[in-house]
Amino acid sequence: MRSRVSGSVAASDPWTPGSWRSRTTAQQPDWPDAESLEKALAELTALPPLVFAGETRHLRAALADVALGRAFLLHVGDCAESFRDLLSAAACPKRS
Repeated sequence: MRSRVSGSVAASDPWTPGSWRSRTTAQQPDWPDAESLEKALAELTALPPLVFAGETRHLRAALADVALGRAFLLHVGDCAESFRDLLSAAACPKRS
């Protein structure tokens, strides 16, 4: 059974690359061309991850320090990258 809070899936639900398909979507457009959609999804699946597991663990630990008052959070960055920029060689220098 899936536990839901405000329409989102509980953090304890297991994640898999295809698990998003079972999630409730609130703001999805109609996708009239299923073949084109599957082609686009296959193309995105072939790209390297935007965030690696170790980076996620580090961020969670750092945010825990923020929550405990041992650090502060300053949010900045560019948010207008295209999918073309997501290749590993282009994306890695932007992470810091």
